[in-house]
Amino acid sequence: MALLRGQEPINDLVRVEKAHDVRTLRVCGSCGGLGNCDRMIEHGTEWLHGRCFVSRYGKAELCHLPKEQTDRMTLNDIGVAAMKYLLNHRSRQTR
Repeated sequence: MALLRGQEPINDLVRVEKAHDVRTLRVCGSCGGLGNCDRMIEHGTEWLHGRCFVSRYGKAELCHLPKEQTDRMTLNDIGVAAMKYLLNHRSRQTR
């Protein structure tokens, strides 16, 4: 089964070696795929991949998330357009 864009690469999932590592895996509330909670967005009671969050709620809602959640997002997690939007929003906030 191929992973969708924004999901954890299979190599990251294969690194699960101990029971403790399995505890970090979450099912995405949008696409149903697995991901590591360290690189997913917790929104209410559900976990979402970065791209799944952006496709469901939009880039503007991404900016309203706590900084602790968006700081760990990468280009692979949310895509170039959403990352530019987030960084532009932050630069306007600091002025």
